[in-house]
Amino acid sequence: MMRPGIALRDDADFDYALQFKQEVEVLLDGEVDYRGTLVSYSRDLLQVIGGDRYLRRLVEVKTV
Repeated sequence: MMRPGIALRDDADFDYALQFKQEVEVLLDGEVDYRGTLVSYSRDLLQVIGGDRYLRRLVEVKTV
């Protein structure tokens, strides 16, 4: 598991978080908008449980 507070930036970071079901926080405008595991990601989008999608360039993602 990754230590808490690490920002996910590269595809390898997202791969690791998905593979090991690492809990993450998705911050939108500096505020936590989602806390949980990721469902999938692409070059442009993140998808979380519940079906919400985020543009990668507009959010910050950190480990919990």
